[in-house]
Amino acid sequence: MKKKSFLLIPILLFSLCGCNGSTNSEKINLSYGSLIDEEATLITRSTLRSMCDNEESFILVSYPGDDSRCSCWITFSKIIDSYVQEHEEIIYKINYGNIGGEDNEFGLSIYNDRPTLCFFEKGKLQSENIYNTKNEQAFFKNKESFENFIEESVNTPKIVYINEDLLETWVNQEQTFTIMYEWSTCPDCQYCLPNVIIPYFNDNPDSHYLYLIDLAVEGILLNNGVQDKNNQSYIDFMNKYGLSKGSNEKFGYTEIGVVPTLQRYENGAVCDAAVYFNDEIEIAEDGKSATIVDSFYSQDRIEYLTGATSTDVKYSVLVGQTYGEDDINDLGNGEYEVKHSSMATYHDPLLINFLNYY
Repeated sequence: MKKKSFLLIPILLFSLCGCNGSTNSEKINLSYGSLIDEEATLITRSTLRSMCDNEESFILVSYPGDDSRCSCWITFSKIIDSYVQEHEEIIYKINYGNIGGEDNEFGLSIYNDRPTLCFFEKGKLQSENIYNTKNEQAFFKNKESFENFIEESVNTPKIVYINEDLLETWVNQEQTFTIMYEWSTCPDCQYCLPNVIIPYFNDNPDSHYLYLIDLAVEGILLNNGVQDKNNQSYIDFMNKYGLSKGSNEKFGYTEIGVVPTLQRYENGAVCDAAVYFNDEIEIAEDGKSATIVDSFYSQDRIEYLTGATSTDVKYSVLVGQTYGEDDINDLGNGEYEVKHSSMATYHDPLLINFLNYY
């Protein structure tokens, strides 16, 4: 297991002691971190555009088109991958060929023969550090210098990816932590993260950690590359971690379980949870109104949901709440859906309460 996975225990001890781990306001607060990456994450131009559109803060390295012939990049890439193995920061990398010309939409400089280390803050380019043969920056060639430079530039991210192996270990060790389950392919998750989770941590950089696990991976949601929530591996996972109604009477929801779901573990056991969206909604035939007929936030469960209802919210029980015509999208052919932004008016206060409480 990689060295940085052992950072869990001190991180959680800070949480248990009530210390949030203060941040330096002059540094960039990175949106995401990882305890499972073994190397820099290769991305495409469309992914970079989505990250900027979502106003994420991140570290990006752009590298020469023919990376196998650039000795400076070969040296720097080894430093980057070694850093990623030992630290929580995610470092993204992109080939110059995927950025575009000098008028590229990201404001990046184009030097086909020079690696560039960039910092983005809330989707905007904040600074570039371009390899220069006449005035070489030490961090392009020296791991310790690179570590120091990153430490001076960014705050440790508070939304951190883990995998099932780590989750199982923490539960068996009876750790205390907060986790969010998501699919990288889930529209509800892709709304929740940039519209609620990231803004929350931007506004509350000294909050405790939120661990994030993507279930859209082989062996859980994916079966030979095909997404299938009815496959036995996915059902077993959801039952094992108390996401389904049958496996956890208080905090499980629906027969299989849903994402996005957040859970609070205390001493290795689920003590509270929050579910974002995933209400059962009946829409009138004419598409002019809709009613929530089932929800995680139901009358018989609300007494157990300490975090979501820790402060006054206008609606803590969502069953029976309604939507009007302006809240509904007409999909054509007699099909309708409630807008994410409209569902958020009910769900955002509950989720933010949960994050505040823990």
